[in-house]
Amino acid sequence: MIEKKDLSALKSLIVKNIEHSGNAHCNLLWDRLFINNKGNVYVCCLLKPGIIGNIYREDLSRIWKGSVRLNLFRLMSIRGCLNYFCQQRCIFMSELLEDNSTREVFLEYPRRLDILFGESCNLECIMCGQDHRGKTALDINILKKNVGWSRLEEITLQGGEILVMKDGREFYLWLTQKMNKKVDLITNGMFINDEWADYMTKGSNWIQISVNAATEKTHELVNKHSKFKTVINNIKRLVRSKSKNNSEVKIVYKYTIVKENLHEITKAIDFAESLGCDKICYGYDNPVPAVLTVNNKLKSGIKNEISNKLDNKNLRIHLNRDVLEFLGLFEPNNFAHPKK
Repeated sequence: MIEKKDLSALKSLIVKNIEHSGNAHCNLLWDRLFINNKGNVYVCCLLKPGIIGNIYREDLSRIWKGSVRLNLFRLMSIRGCLNYFCQQRCIFMSELLEDNSTREVFLEYPRRLDILFGESCNLECIMCGQDHRGKTALDINILKKNVGWSRLEEITLQGGEILVMKDGREFYLWLTQKMNKKVDLITNGMFINDEWADYMTKGSNWIQISVNAATEKTHELVNKHSKFKTVINNIKRLVRSKSKNNSEVKIVYKYTIVKENLHEITKAIDFAESLGCDKICYGYDNPVPAVLTVNNKLKSGIKNEISNKLDNKNLRIHLNRDVLEFLGLFEPNNFAHPKK
């Protein structure tokens, strides 16, 4: 039964949607859910197009099957009307997806679950809007009770910084060692000792380290309070642990593009490969498209650098190319390397 206030809100969404109709389809609506540190459930990790439930009030199965809002968002997606809710970088167009197998297929349970466990963090990255001093974090007991972990195929855990939070570390170990699940992890890389390198290379399909630079100066400017040498040594530690444990984990060098690190985008490809990373994944901060638009010389220079780099047939590292493509920093037709 929909409450009057919820019905009014849904009507408002529909009206705004009609006024701002677009041409987007979001695959995540049929595939994945996201839980933030307050227990709110969304269909996108950027908190769009809206809350569909709360894990403290009902279990994930009921939210997935019974959310009126989720069904509305799916209808909006089918009609190509999601532009009002989603920034361009959040809209997963079908040609940019590696896996379209779940598009508009109504699954009994989501295949993927992303969890923002808490926002507590030891860093203050210049592009991050989280409250890193905040103590709000998910209740492990509620998560254990209200999520069907055995039914999930992919789980991603992030903060803040998971390795800063005691309950976050405990939860990762419970999922990987007690539930025998693979849990993908996003980390700033500052607290990976030998013990945790082994935990992570055994317990994850991929580990994403947010380096966001290719040099010490830029890294410590962007990742405020971080230590570049520590992070790089810990990436090497992960690479050694992967080899020792004969693990198939993918070590991902994450590079969020901000105006302060634009000049190191291409350099980071070689650097990440030299460390033994399997993949480099780019994101971007909101002001970046405007910066590139007004500085066409800078944009053209970066585009030429990337094009020359990707012409190197000996390049072993894989690139997540969607963001570079969206920003107009290289032509996809000239890139023959696989997407993996």
